[in-house]
Amino acid sequence: MTKIIELIGHAGTMDILKQLYNGRKSYTQLENVVKVSGRILSKRLKELTDEGLIKRKLMENRRVVYSITEKGKKTIEKLKEIEKI
Repeated sequence: MTKIIELIGHAGTMDILKQLYNGRKSYTQLENVVKVSGRILSKRLKELTDEGLIKRKLMENRRVVYSITEKGKKTIEKLKEIEKI
């Protein structure tokens, strides 16, 4: 849990989670809306995948899409509750 809290504080993490909470997206789609460099975006996507907050899927057309997991959804919902305090 400590790793997730630390990750949430990094640039781009919340934007990525919020985007994926609204539906799966490709790297390019995320790159167009998340305001971090490509290097940072790639790093965050790997970290979020490693922590089980998002998943990466290779489609038949060799396109990669990202989606939020149940763990990721619960994390976003808890953060929304905290924002209300």
